[in-house]
Amino acid sequence: SSNRFSGVIPSNLGSLAAMTSLKVSANQLTGSLPASIGSLRSLQVIDVSSNALTGSIFSAAGSWGSVTTLDLSFNQFTGSIPSSIGKTLSLLRLHAGSNALGGSLPSSMGNLTNLLSLSLSNNGITGAIPAWLTNLTTSLYVDLSSNNLTGSLPFDLGRLSSLDALDLSSNAIVGTIPRSVLKLSLIRSFNMDSNMVSGSVPSEIGSLSSLEILRLSGNQMDGTLPTSVSSLHALATLDLSSNNISGSILTSIGTLALVQSLSLSSNS
Repeated sequence: SSNRFSGVIPSNLGSLAAMTSLKVSANQLTGSLPASIGSLRSLQVIDVSSNALTGSIFSAAGSWGSVTTLDLSFNQFTGSIPSSIGKTLSLLRLHAGSNALGGSLPSSMGNLTNLLSLSLSNNGITGAIPAWLTNLTTSLYVDLSSNNLTGSLPFDLGRLSSLDALDLSSNAIVGTIPRSVLKLSLIRSFNMDSNMVSGSVPSEIGSLSSLEILRLSGNQMDGTLPTSVSSLHALATLDLSSNNISGSILTSIGTLALVQSLSLSSNS
């Protein structure tokens, strides 16, 4: 990786039956991902990120019984994520951000219960926030930002009890923030910027003692700023700008010694 290799990925790589890792990131590779790679049963890591690869993510993805890391990010892949991806139960990291992927997320992805990191940001993925998202109870990082996702947040979002960071910003998500979010006791970053979320900031938000980044700007939220915000002693960034939140700014925010960025502009 990190060279200046150009051209295409050779299709005869599929004959390297003992290969466990394919890393060709940060080059100048073009063409499509050869389907022959799907026959490599020993592969554990596939990293083709930061190239200029095109075409669809082939359906052979479900043939990989041992792949733990699949990184396709920063390419020009098109089409939708194949439902066969849900057969790769060994997956720990699935990264395909910054491509031109579309379509909705297949329900089979709910089978990927070992996933630690899911990043599909900056694509054209459509459809509602999938209900299966809450099956990923071991996930530490979920980034579906900058897509065309609709619908509301799953009511049982709190099942993601291991979650460290959730980024759903820049979509078209509606509805309120479910109370179950208060069960995300380990979460450090929660980003819902630039959606159409309504309702108020949960009154017990202060119970999320690990929270460092809370971004809810550019929504349709109302109500007042809950006093429990002053209990977020790990908070470094608070952005509630461009909403309809009213009332006074809590003087107790001044006790949050770690805050570096505070934005409450363009409210009521």
